[in-house]
Amino acid sequence: MKKTGLGLVLVLFAALSAPALAKEVVIVTSFPKELFETYKKAFEAKNPGIKVVINSKQTNAGVTYLRETKAKPEADIFWVSAPDAFQTLKNDGLLEKYAPPKEIMSKIPAKIGTFPVHDPEGHYFGFAVSGYGLMWNKNYVKAHKLPAPKEWTDLANPRYHGHLVISAPSRSGTTHLTVEVILQAYGWDKGWALLLNSGGNMGAITERSFGVP
Repeated sequence: MKKTGLGLVLVLFAALSAPALAKEVVIVTSFPKELFETYKKAFEAKNPGIKVVINSKQTNAGVTYLRETKAKPEADIFWVSAPDAFQTLKNDGLLEKYAPPKEIMSKIPAKIGTFPVHDPEGHYFGFAVSGYGLMWNKNYVKAHKLPAPKEWTDLANPRYHGHLVISAPSRSGTTHLTVEVILQAYGWDKGWALLLNSGGNMGAITERSFGVP
């Protein structure tokens, strides 16, 4: 598997409520078990008597869930990779302010380039940065005699028909951001033309980013 880095995705979390003597911590997250299980076990080992409860939801469904339960919040932490989701929840008044320990914050840069990693007002925080972009399986490309794509515009080439896979932008926060990036980079008309032409080449559209083979 190979990729060309065309941007960055911030992995963020936000505090939704903060019970003083909680026996469990409820986390709403879009991440798969392969990722969150390590953090879950480490936290429970360091904090005996406190159980981590994971409520798995894709990003948009998570935002809807938090809005629907705002009268009686059930979650403590929202953990996804889409900054716009956090800003939406902040605008709705659904995020508590939080001040992480200084020894932790000192290890995380305040900005990546000119992009702020954390909410300046303390409603959400980034804790990891990952690359994203175009990815391809070298063996698959070779077997089907396809050129490796180098730009987003390459994906509109008819020779890729049936060979592309993407997660649904309506269900994946990361893919939603990718669509936004393309529209900003190419403009409204050219951007949508590129997305529609590339969409015609898709062999599958998955429900989640982690469902892309």
